[in-house]
Amino acid sequence: RAIAEKRYEDVPENIPVVSSETIGQPRNLYAASKVWTESLAQVYGHSHGMSSLCIRIGWVTGEDQPRGGRSDIWCSQYDIAELTRCCIEADPGLLFGIYYGMSKNKWCWVDMDNSANQLGFEPKQSAEDFA
Repeated sequence: RAIAEKRYEDVPENIPVVSSETIGQPRNLYAASKVWTESLAQVYGHSHGMSSLCIRIGWVTGEDQPRGGRSDIWCSQYDIAELTRCCIEADPGLLFGIYYGMSKNKWCWVDMDNSANQLGFEPKQSAEDFA
């Protein structure tokens, strides 16, 4: 909340991150439908052998720059396209995964390690480039 409210002095030095392993806690029907869809993808991956990779897309804007102060979850058009390419070209043996589509933002609070380790995705842009 401190990041979203731009109270950076209240942000811990080592920001605790949300990972793809963090249990979803949907707060509305839209969020619940996303968690349900990821669960369905996991069933298809593990039970049916169909590669099902899920992207939790951050905030991609038409003007391709952060606006309104939410630089923590911003994702450039280039970075989301690159993550999508990495998913399409992933090892077919990778049957399920959840990956965050965020740029390399200073205040990022999601774990991007599995995107790098499993897919080779390294975001190139950051919200701070536009500060």
